Amino acid sequence: MLYEVLVGLAAGVSYAVTGYLKSLKKDGKYEEFDPYKFGQSVLVGVAVGLLSSLTGYSLPVAEQYLYSTGLVALIENVKKAVIRRIF
Repeated sequence: MLYEVLVGLAAGVSYAVTGYLKSLKKDGKYEEFDPYKFGQSVLVGVAVGLLSSLTGYSLPVAEQYLYSTGLVALIENVKKAVIRRIF
């Protein structure tokens, strides 16, 4: 279980870091760092890892990382779309 959660955590952190890095604006500055947004991505990654463990869906390290990263990206995008429609 710990293995899947750690891989999910790594996937969430990777998604959060790359999301921040893609915020580079044309003037060469990044948007202000938002720890809340960063933390949400990390928590989604941990949740993906936990769900992988609970459902028994475990893969070798590289494959588990890519699987988790893909799910984190999908869940984050769906979450943002839903939140934007509500608010």
